[in-house]
Amino acid sequence: MTRNIRSTLKRWKESLENTYDKSEFNIVAGSWISLIGSPLYYIINTQITNLEYENIYYRVFNMLFCLPLLSVRFYPRKYQSLITLYWYIWIVVTVAGFFTFMTFMNDFSVAWIVAETIMIFIVVMLLGELKSIIVVLLSSVFFGLFIYFLRTNSLPEINRQFIEFVSLLPVAFICGFLFHFNSKKGEIRVQKQIQAELEEKNKLLKALAGSIAHEVRNPLNTINIINSQINDSLRNLDNEIMEIVNKAGPLGKGDDK
Repeated sequence: MTRNIRSTLKRWKESLENTYDKSEFNIVAGSWISLIGSPLYYIINTQITNLEYENIYYRVFNMLFCLPLLSVRFYPRKYQSLITLYWYIWIVVTVAGFFTFMTFMNDFSVAWIVAETIMIFIVVMLLGELKSIIVVLLSSVFFGLFIYFLRTNSLPEINRQFIEFVSLLPVAFICGFLFHFNSKKGEIRVQKQIQAELEEKNKLLKALAGSIAHEVRNPLNTINIINSQINDSLRNLDNEIMEIVNKAGPLGKGDDK
C-alpha cells in the first residue's frame, strides 16, 4: 500500500511538473497581470464602482508574492520542484484564494461572482489535470474562508447571491475542461501533422539516398571491373616477363663463356 501511495504521489508530481513546463509563459503573463492589475483594480473598485470591500494590504501582498515568478525562465533547472510548488501556492493564495475571499467580503456581488467564475475557468484551463484542479480550488476555498473568518469572526451567510454563485460553478468548471480538452486535441493534431511531415521527409531522404547510391554504384562497378582487368593484365604481363627472363638466363651464361 505504501508503494502504491508513493507511486501515485510520484506520478502526480510528474504531472504537476509537466503542467508547470507547459504553463511557463502563462506564469510570467499571469504575474505581470497580477502586478499591474492589483493596484489598477483597487483604484477602480474604490473610486469608480465603489464596491463594499477592498483591501490594499492584500493587493500589495499579491504584488510582492508574484515578483519571484516574473523571472521564472532564468532559474536553474535543479530548482524546478521548488518553483512548481511556489507556483501552486501562488495560485491558491493570490489568485483563487484572493478572488474567493473578496467574493465573500463583498457579499457575493455580481462583479465578484463574475470574477470568481472567470477565475475558476482560468484555473481549469491552466491546470487541466483533475486532481490538481480539485486540490487547488478546495484549498483556495478553505484559504478564503480562513481569511474571511479572521477578518469578520464569522462565516459567509447563505443567501440568494450565494446560490446563484454556486449554480455558476459547474458551468465554469465544465467550460474550462472543454476548452482545455479542445486545446489538447489541437496540440495532439499539430504534433501528428509534424510527425507525418517528418516521416514524409524521411521517406524522401531515403529515396534520394537510394537514388544517389544507385547512380554512384554504377560507375564504381565499372571502375572495379576496369581495375580487375588492369590487375589481370599486369599479372599476365608479369608472368610473360618472368618467362622471358627465365628463357634468356641460360643463353646469357653461354654467351659469357
